[in-house]
This record gives sequence, C-alpha cells and structure tokens, in this order.
Amino acid sequence: MEELRQKIDAIDDQIVKLYVERMKTAEEIGKFKSENHLPVLNKMREENILARLTAENPNFDFYIKMLYRTVFETSKAYQNQFLTVDSPLTP
Repeated sequence: MEELRQKIDAIDDQIVKLYVERMKTAEEIGKFKSENHLPVLNKMREENILARLTAENPNFDFYIKMLYRTVFETSKAYQNQFLTVDSPLTP
C-alpha cells in the first residue's frame, strides 16, 4: 500500500505542476481577452476540449468531464480578475 501511495503522491506532484502551468497560460489568455474585449466564456472551446479528451480515454469519460468542468471553472474565475468591467459595483 505504501508504494502505491508514493506513486499517487508523485502523480499528484506532476498534476499540480501542470495545473499551475495551465493557470499561468490562462492568465495570459485572460489578459489577451481583456485587451481585445472578448468574453471569458467560450462554450464551444470547452465542448471541443471535452470531446477530444474523452475520445482519447472513453473508459474515463464521465470522470474526465467532471475534472475538466472544475478546471474550466477555476480557469474562468482566474481570468475574470484580468477583465475590466465598468459597473456601479466596481471599486
């Protein structure tokens, strides 16, 4: 069991490293979208990503969708901080 847990720990370390890299790229995308007045949400892009990833891994399609919907939500939340929104609620 300990060997399997160590393997999971090593995989988790890799996932976090790649997640941080993805979020840094999302930051660049958020800045680009802000500068070009584009919306954060691109539903078609999300659907294309899900289709590609689940096609490559059909045995895990339900779980891949769960994971990536969460990744999309955190990415959009992070990108939103780079958008300029004029609103009475904006400080």
